[in-house]
Amino acid sequence: MSTLSEAARYNDAMAEEHTLESVIMNMNLHPDEVHHVASQRALRVILMLRGERVDMTKLNNVRLSGEERELMLTLTAVAMDGIAIGTKAAILRDSDV
Repeated sequence: MSTLSEAARYNDAMAEEHTLESVIMNMNLHPDEVHHVASQRALRVILMLRGERVDMTKLNNVRLSGEERELMLTLTAVAMDGIAIGTKAAILRDSDV
């Protein structure tokens, strides 16, 4: 099993018992910071789906449709999960050294 797969399985089990927020906090990450980064990634994806050029310095002025706002919630959650998996994989990798 790959380190990423192992990390995903571990995080899934922990999140089912607790919450994704507690999984994030157990890795010494701040949930608000993870959410901020994840929402920026989600917004970037929405702009790419629109076919717009992505200027990461002007993301605060983006207007979203109702459908895009719903998609934003899903994409943010997916990005938060990905950040947690990547962080856990790094922890697992470093513990094997």
